Amino acid sequence: MPPHADAPALVLAGPIAQFNIARMRWPREDRRMSGFVDNIDRLNLLAERSPGFLWRETATPELFPGDRRMTWTLSVWESPDALADFTFRTVHARFHARRREWFEELGEAFMALWPVHYEQWPAPLEALERLERLRREGPTEHAFGWESLPAVRRARKVSPEVALVGTGGTPVEPEAEEEAEARARSTGRSGSGGAPGDLHVH
Repeated sequence: MPPHADAPALVLAGPIAQFNIARMRWPREDRRMSGFVDNIDRLNLLAERSPGFLWRETATPELFPGDRRMTWTLSVWESPDALADFTFRTVHARFHARRREWFEELGEAFMALWPVHYEQWPAPLEALERLERLRREGPTEHAFGWESLPAVRRARKVSPEVALVGTGGTPVEPEAEEEAEARARSTGRSGSGGAPGDLHVH
């Protein structure tokens, strides 16, 4: 049974952590990665100035020894709405829409969300454990994806205001995220909302 089928519908009132992993198609220094790599600082600054941003991990412990193409990000936001607004309703949405140009399909969950307490920010190893548990058990209160937060799905439609600015290329279609979510359900993947390319810090 696909993990989405039993996803709990959660209503969260406090801060939320997000952990997102991705594997680059080519080494970081390859020119084909430049559209993403050259904009990392820009995206980080955008996140830090966004309403609801609380914290992001800036240290870089090695979570995937021996695989230099793996990358990850860990951040905390005041609410799921704040995270969704940054991801899908700022210029970040343009990079999100182009993620398959730079990152491989992992074939399983690549993002985990979970509630946290103020000032008790998660460690990278804890975040990785939560993602691994999400992969084993499907979405629970311990770790889940956008499918468990139906109240914020409205923010997953890309804002028309950002569809014409940003990184160039073709405009983002407003329904693109719903289509991506449907594909994720059909393959039994969880955590489909946090696609590779979300606020990567390195």
